[in-house]
Amino acid sequence: MQGIYDGPEMSSALSQMKDPTKIALMKKVMGALVAKHSTPFDPQHPNGLHNFMHDKLLVVGATVATGSFNFSESAEHNAEDILFIRDPKLAHTYATYVEALVARWRTPKV
Repeated sequence: MQGIYDGPEMSSALSQMKDPTKIALMKKVMGALVAKHSTPFDPQHPNGLHNFMHDKLLVVGATVATGSFNFSESAEHNAEDILFIRDPKLAHTYATYVEALVARWRTPKV
């Protein structure tokens, strides 16, 4: 398994979670992925620099899951969506994209 997540945004989402089982699962998933260190959006400066990751996708075999749904508590109450696409060629394209993101944001383990 490999992947990437937005470090500051996920930390914020994790701090909102109340279910200990969900928190433990998210920490386990985060431990297996690369954290992208981004500049979060600042509502006080909406035109300021921010580079948080807004992509949400998962590739499992020949299936791509993508959409606006994220792992925050608010996502469970908002009008979020998720789309499952079963297409080996598209899954391969997305997997290659994720590999490039991981390579770009991986920090050397010291």
